[in-house]
Amino acid sequence: MFHQNSCYKKKANLQIRQIAETDTCLIFAPDNTTLYSLDISAWLIFELCDGKSREEIEKTFLESVVPTLTDEKARSYFNEGLNSLLEEKIVELVA
Repeated sequence: MFHQNSCYKKKANLQIRQIAETDTCLIFAPDNTTLYSLDISAWLIFELCDGKSREEIEKTFLESVVPTLTDEKARSYFNEGLNSLLEEKIVELVA
């Protein structure tokens, strides 16, 4: 359930390998032995999940990508990206 003071954080124990040459980030989650590959948008959202609220993360994400994407497309990428990170359990909502 969403709480006014909720924030998003990266899950503990993740092993992260940033590959700038290909604009991807590999994340290994040892708890479920899964390897994830994040594209540049998901990678940015992942990096912004450092104790910020959804609104703060979305604002920063939009400021970063709107010059190259429409506001509507950027919001769509943001929602899909954050939801995917939550579904894959590499980001968590903390109250």
